[in-house]
Amino acid sequence: MDGVEIGATEFYTQLAASTELATTSAVPMGQFIEAFKPYLDEGREVFYLGFTSGLSATVEFAFQAQKAMGNPENLRIMDTKIISMALTLMVLEVCKKS
Repeated sequence: MDGVEIGATEFYTQLAASTELATTSAVPMGQFIEAFKPYLDEGREVFYLGFTSGLSATVEFAFQAQKAMGNPENLRIMDTKIISMALTLMVLEVCKKS
């Protein structure tokens, strides 16, 4: 069901009924470019805190997008090396300081 959005209740209902394990995929480089570009074009600072590269390729695609855009000075990407609540707390702390 790639590309289909469903709510949590439907997800868990389908997960319980399925004989296959659920899978995820990394955000592609092009999607990062689409997300970052409007802010960068406005001259705004973009700071992306990525989910640990030890468990996901997502942050690597963010770095590839940065390179493809010519390494803009107002884009900073960080491989946090952390997951879950620890990442949430880091994001909240960054928000307080901005």
